[in-house]
Amino acid sequence: MKSRFFRRFIYVTVPALIILLDVLPANAGRWRNPFAGRDVGTGITFGYVHSAYRTVDWVTDDVIQKEGLNGLYVGLNHDISLIKDALYLETGLYYTWLNENRRDDIFGLRVVGDRSEHMLSVPVRLKYVFNVARDIDVFLYGGPTFVAGVASDLTYRTRLPDGSTAALTYDYYKCEMNSTDNLAPAVEEWFGSKLPGIGYDRFDVLAGGAVGAEFFDVLEVHIGYDWGLVNRTKGELESELKMRRQQFYVSIGLRF
Repeated sequence: MKSRFFRRFIYVTVPALIILLDVLPANAGRWRNPFAGRDVGTGITFGYVHSAYRTVDWVTDDVIQKEGLNGLYVGLNHDISLIKDALYLETGLYYTWLNENRRDDIFGLRVVGDRSEHMLSVPVRLKYVFNVARDIDVFLYGGPTFVAGVASDLTYRTRLPDGSTAALTYDYYKCEMNSTDNLAPAVEEWFGSKLPGIGYDRFDVLAGGAVGAEFFDVLEVHIGYDWGLVNRTKGELESELKMRRQQFYVSIGLRF
């Protein structure tokens, strides 16, 4: 499982990283491309992201499960100029963290649930830039983003009367459930009823677009939306259920 994960992840990330390393200047600054004579820029982006997960029946399209996770993302990006001061190819490497907390009560015990997901992504997008005022550019970009999941799990915890902590965790990628030894059968059964019972594929491809603005060649703001193209459901239910992720994001960036 691990070797398969790293092999597929390498296939996705290495081509984009080669592009980055090939054009990234040693001083990580804005430079003049000696081959095309056009400006190329590097930057860092960070912001808020909301991912919506919707699982539906293949035949009826009835919604089986629906959830939304909020989080943050950060990464390096690089623009490769195709047409001077107008059209660029943007790529980079981003890390995204998503999380949701849940609280419930069972048998007089306070139960805390924690749903989290960690992923790496590599966008390959066309970016069109046009000037609207002095030191202010507006841009549109769109294209695919290749995503590799690092971890995706749901954990329930509770404090027992003796002061110890009991926990149960479901791994979406491995489709495995693990619990602590001090978890009572009745509580474990209740925990199990809250778990999804389906698995997710680590890899995803999103298609989307965004609009933004750049100020003084330094500060950028973006707002965008992505649609999942891949059914992430795997295992025995893959032929019965389909789950695709859609996400909305707002971010700011600094150009070097």
